[in-house]
Amino acid sequence: SAEIEHRETCLEIGPGKGAITKYLAESGRKVIGVEIDREMSSYLGPLSGDYPRLRIIYGDFLKTRLPRVDKIVSNVPFNLTEPLFMKLFDLNFKYAVLLLGERFLDSVDRAHMGDVSSRLGLLASCHFDIETLMKVDRSSFTPEPSTNARVVGITPLKRNQLLRDPARYILRDIWKQKGKPTGHCIRTSLAGLAHATLNGDSNFSLEAVLDDLDLQGSILRKRVDTLTNQE
Repeated sequence: SAEIEHRETCLEIGPGKGAITKYLAESGRKVIGVEIDREMSSYLGPLSGDYPRLRIIYGDFLKTRLPRVDKIVSNVPFNLTEPLFMKLFDLNFKYAVLLLGERFLDSVDRAHMGDVSSRLGLLASCHFDIETLMKVDRSSFTPEPSTNARVVGITPLKRNQLLRDPARYILRDIWKQKGKPTGHCIRTSLAGLAHATLNGDSNFSLEAVLDDLDLQGSILRKRVDTLTNQE
């Protein structure tokens, strides 16, 4: 499903014993695997010998500085979904194929319809287009998890796509500035949105838009990453 081309670099998060890795590395593809468990080297070491363009990095993916990659393919433990996505928000890649828990994916679907109960679902909905490729019943796993799963294709949303959906454009933009006051982030985001869509229209008033939003001063002073989901 990832359709990895020979010139592309593929990242696998948590290759484990290499069950997926050997298929990714076929046809001489360049593959980078990040594995936290060094005991897996007894399985991955021989694979690296068989596939010269396979590179294994031993360490925590969430703390590892990664080289540039084009595609990502991984079966990630469901309890790592949130930290994984928080890192994916900052990565530059073309496409990912991941096996994810259905409960999380349902929260993304609900976020598209305006539900703000899941912060991760809300943020994922303004960063990615997520397409279901295959459903996987939880009985396929040992031990059996509490949720079914899906294999999904994840495409990062491009800026021109987000410009057609200003709310998601602003949400994604202010999250990139998450350590700063919300008021400052909204101002810079609105100004950028206006410049991109109104071509410097002199009738545009940033202050008027902020007034229309009727945001409380206490919210504007809070850092973006301290806002509640509803805020």
